[in-house]
Amino acid sequence: MVYIDLRRDIPAPRAGGRGPFVTLPALTEAKLALYTAMRFAKVGKAELARRLNCHLPQVDRLVDLRHASRLDQLEAAFRVLGKCLSVEISEAA
Repeated sequence: MVYIDLRRDIPAPRAGGRGPFVTLPALTEAKLALYTAMRFAKVGKAELARRLNCHLPQVDRLVDLRHASRLDQLEAAFRVLGKCLSVEISEAA
């Protein structure tokens, strides 16, 4: 959350890096992906709110890792950024 608050890029995991590794909840991963997509597209929260036709506090909650956003809201946000949110199910490690 500190990176988001400071409007910094989220560091990517290092290839071949050694553990320990952290597994994030799916909703957290989706929110971080949304934040990254916004930064890449140079779209701020106010502009995203305008594109979604919603109020700024609603967009604030979409990138707030403590808030339990709904997937349909995240899907809409990705859609206005030209992205598609998909879910992948895999075997547990």
